[in-house]
Amino acid sequence: VYRHFEDKSALLAAIACDGFIGLTQNMQQHLVGYTPCDALAALQRIGIGYVDYAVRHPAHYRLMFGQRMVERKRFPELYQSSNSSFAMLRNNMQRGLDENVFKPLPVELLTTTAWSLVHGLSMLCIDGLVSYPSSNDLDTLAQTVTRLLADGLLNNTAH
Repeated sequence: VYRHFEDKSALLAAIACDGFIGLTQNMQQHLVGYTPCDALAALQRIGIGYVDYAVRHPAHYRLMFGQRMVERKRFPELYQSSNSSFAMLRNNMQRGLDENVFKPLPVELLTTTAWSLVHGLSMLCIDGLVSYPSSNDLDTLAQTVTRLLADGLLNNTAH
């Protein structure tokens, strides 16, 4: 292993990088069949894809967001893959602002709010604190929670 990686941190960074690539692909796959869709619908689909990935890959997910991966800038590929994953959500939130769908708040605040919700739900599911008998139930839970978030973000003055 150490012929390919400088140290244990470099190995873990490569694994986390693979995880972020998988997370981004899973969020994109959850948009397939729903595009073109508005920013609100896309937010839901991205959220469902995020939670789905986390629950299906809990060890990977924990590594991706664990304390060991705080120094992402030390590993350019990890930094890029994690930013690409985050950019998918951020770009959608900016799209919602541009379309006057979401409340006129800073895009970083909207993005952090959405990410916090799906990350928290993911961790609750992984830790067994939220039960779901089947993957359909998990999809329904993720869809409902992200819809509640989206409803709170709606710019009601635009309608």
